[in-house]
Amino acid sequence: MDALPVSLYRQLPRPPDTWIIRDILPTAGLLSLYGDPKIGKSFAALQLAQAVTQSEQPEWLGFEVCRHAPCLYIQLDTPRALWSEEYLDRFTLASQALPDTLLVADREMAPFPFDILAGDAYQWLRAQATTLQPAAVVVDSVRDAHSGNEDSSEHMQRVVTTLRAATDPAALILISHARKPNFQLPADVRDNLLSDNRGSSYVPGKADTIIKLTERTLHIQGRTIQKH
Repeated sequence: MDALPVSLYRQLPRPPDTWIIRDILPTAGLLSLYGDPKIGKSFAALQLAQAVTQSEQPEWLGFEVCRHAPCLYIQLDTPRALWSEEYLDRFTLASQALPDTLLVADREMAPFPFDILAGDAYQWLRAQATTLQPAAVVVDSVRDAHSGNEDSSEHMQRVVTTLRAATDPAALILISHARKPNFQLPADVRDNLLSDNRGSSYVPGKADTIIKLTERTLHIQGRTIQKH
């Protein structure tokens, strides 16, 4: 399709809902959620997915849920027994029921070793997204979704582009680790959400929203929301 005058461009088809979670997760958007190891990233992602999948859930951490729909959680980081016991069971015991509209796959169900740039992993994930048609797909973690150099922007561009192609038109939520703290750097550099994510800055730079999880707080920055 050729470029259009703005008056015609504004008439092109677009999703009826701009947001899944207002100011946090756009329809067909990209969210980067990261933090230190064992800090609770998977629990935060489960809470987000639960809020989207449960029709009676009006908000997530104060942000309005605008669309309720199934979500797909791809767990590549933790063995199934440990994941079920330490995450899903504990989540349910905390009186936060997980509905069957939250669809879960783990590394024992996916091609092994999983590399999204390899044909079998891409085809498997594409089949899941096509069959289940989730509103959002969580990849936990992005480091376990490929076998290449996470410090290479060129490589990570291919990883993110391929993950988005495999899950389209769903929103994509990528979970990753924070960099090890370097206290020799100025505080404003250490606290920069674009540079604090481990590996290439391509992933947070491409994301519509960045969330850093610490022991006590969430730091959030996005296209429509200033850092807070």
